[in-house]
Amino acid sequence: MQLRPQGLVELHGDRTMALSAVNSYNPVVHAIAGIARPERFFEMLEKEAIKACFHPFPDHHRFRKSDFQDIPADSMILMTEKDAVKCKNIALEDAWYIPVEAVLSEALEAALVKKLDRLAQSIRIKSSRARLQ
Repeated sequence: MQLRPQGLVELHGDRTMALSAVNSYNPVVHAIAGIARPERFFEMLEKEAIKACFHPFPDHHRFRKSDFQDIPADSMILMTEKDAVKCKNIALEDAWYIPVEAVLSEALEAALVKKLDRLAQSIRIKSSRARLQ
């Protein structure tokens, strides 16, 4: 499964921005992630050619204003959508989150469809047997 970024959404506002505009919008970018595998988020940013300083936090981290004290005030802050929910009540300037879409590989999608077909067939057989009894 891959995560496909869907652009940027301002944490405290309603502006959106294309990922391709990040480096020209603000050359000083810091990315935070308090998820199980923060490296996935950071790798996604690198794949999109976003140059950022990475700040991993433990999964389910409860963010506080002090977590951002080492990030310069003129920096752009990028985060996961999950972390944005936890940061909504923190006064952060120029903070954005990146919604993602989960995309299954063709092989995984085919395997899931095959399993679901077998399950549906099994349910139909059991249902037919129950009606015959």
